[in-house]
Amino acid sequence: MKLTRIIFCLLPAILFLGCSSSSNITPVFKPNDNRYTSAYPDRNISEKLESIHHSVQRVISTVQYKVYDLHDKSLTYDNIFNSNLDSLAPKSTVASESNAGTAISILRNNKYTVFITAAHVITSPDTLYSFQENNRKGRQAVVRSVSVKKDQNIYLFDQGLLFGLETVAVDPEKDLALLFAKNKSNLTAPVLSIQTGTAKNLAWGSVIYIMGYPLGNAMVTNGIVSSPDYDKRGSFLTDALFNHGISGGIIIGSNDSYKTFEWVGMASTSSVRKQHFLIPNPLENKFYQNLDAYMDTSYVMEMNFINYGVSKTISIENILQFIYDNEKKLNKLGLSASNLAGQ
Repeated sequence: MKLTRIIFCLLPAILFLGCSSSSNITPVFKPNDNRYTSAYPDRNISEKLESIHHSVQRVISTVQYKVYDLHDKSLTYDNIFNSNLDSLAPKSTVASESNAGTAISILRNNKYTVFITAAHVITSPDTLYSFQENNRKGRQAVVRSVSVKKDQNIYLFDQGLLFGLETVAVDPEKDLALLFAKNKSNLTAPVLSIQTGTAKNLAWGSVIYIMGYPLGNAMVTNGIVSSPDYDKRGSFLTDALFNHGISGGIIIGSNDSYKTFEWVGMASTSSVRKQHFLIPNPLENKFYQNLDAYMDTSYVMEMNFINYGVSKTISIENILQFIYDNEKKLNKLGLSASNLAGQ
C-alpha cells in the first residue's frame, strides 16, 4: 500500500483561494483464511532461506559505565542524590558491557538503510546502584557503588566489517527498535524482499523458520507454533531453540507449500531461570589460582539460564504498527513504512 493523499481545493478563476489535505497510512494484512502450513517442506528450500538471510545482520551494543566505589562511606541513596559522585568516591573505574543480537534490513534509499531489532538488544540502564543491606530497622540500605552510563556505541556486522548505527525509535514496552546506518560503498545489507504476512493466520502446529545470530553465528532453525494469537494481536509461542544473540531474528512462514515465504514475526525472548553465585569483588582486577583460599568479601552475582523450547515472539502485526507509528521519523530519512515489501 502506498501513502495516499486526498486533496480538496477551490479554484476560482486562476488563483488558489484555499487548500487542505489529509493523509492516512495503515498496515496491510492478508485475509484471515490464508493459513500457514503445518507440514514440513517436500522440496529444496535452501536457496530461498539463504536469500532471506542476506537481509539479516548481526548487531552489538557496547556501553561504558563509570563505576564509583562508595563502600567505605556508609552513604544512603538520599545522601548521594544530586551529589557530585567524583568528590564522594575514593576511587572509580570504567566498566564495559556488551549485548549482541540480530537486526533485519527493511528500508533503504541512496543515503540510509533502516534496520529493525528487539529493543532489549540495544537498551541499558543509565544508572545502576548496588547496595549493602542495613540490618538496623528503619535505616536505609548503604550504597556500595554507583555505575553511570558515559557512552554507548551500536555496531552492525556486515561482510566482516563494522558499521555504526544510530537509533530512529525505541519502544521498550513493545521490545522494538528502529536503527539506521549511513550508506557506504561496502555496506551491502540488502533490504528484505519477501512480503509481510499475518501472524494471526498461524495455527497450532504451523511450521516456522527463524534466522539470526545466536552466540554470534549465522544460523537458521525451525519450530512449531503454539498458543497462536494469544494476545489478540498475533503473538505466539514456539518450541524453537532460542540462544543469546537471536533476539531480533526474523521469523518466516509459508502458506503455498513453500513456493514463497512471508515475514510473520521476530524472535524476542525465552523463558529463563535465575541463579545466584558468590564471586570476588568485581571492582578489583585480581587473578586467582585454582584452589586458592579466598579471604576477602564475597559478592552476589545473578545469572540467567535459558529454559529451552519455550520462546516468545513479536508478531508482524505489532512490528508493522510500530513501524507505521514512527512514519514521521522515517520521513526525515526520506523513507516510508509503505515502501516495505507487501505494503
